Amino acid sequence: MRFDGNTVLVTGGASGLGGATTEAIVQNGGNAVILDVNEAAGNALASKLGNKARFVKTDVTSDADVQRAVDTAVQAFGAVHGAVNAAGIGVAERVVGKEGPQPLANFTKVIQINLIGTFNVIRLAAAAMAKNEPNEAVSSTSTPASRNAPCMARITSGRVTTSSSLQPSNWGPPKSSGPRSWVCT
Repeated sequence: MRFDGNTVLVTGGASGLGGATTEAIVQNGGNAVILDVNEAAGNALASKLGNKARFVKTDVTSDADVQRAVDTAVQAFGAVHGAVNAAGIGVAERVVGKEGPQPLANFTKVIQINLIGTFNVIRLAAAAMAKNEPNEAVSSTSTPASRNAPCMARITSGRVTTSSSLQPSNWGPPKSSGPRSWVCT
């Protein structure tokens, strides 16, 4: 796939699947804006990739942080053409363990980042992307989240629910519906 000057926001873009995605975008002719809470890793990757990448320390649940990343993309590269949501958290914890039920705060934090954060990035990126073509948003999940694993309730509920089409009606029919491929992490 060639990106040829297109600019893509990548959440969780400093390491792991997000880091590999960031590198692939730049290696294939695109510009990448790295959205991550890990400042050291984000700055290191942006430095390694040179003038085709920018890092913006971003909590995906923060309107201000995500908007600052979108604004950075537009100011540095002229537009936002896509968004990849690779940021996510999960703690292997049973719904009811030996110590009793898992703390609701743990589940709430995962939903805030994996679901609300994903939607927050999509909606703010989509506002910028609506001004140009192409415009795509991709959300990733891990293979265990699609299986009935005993400790995956929070990951699954946080990512599977974001898989519906989020394209505004004036963009025409969705370019894809449902997963195109699996990425095992």
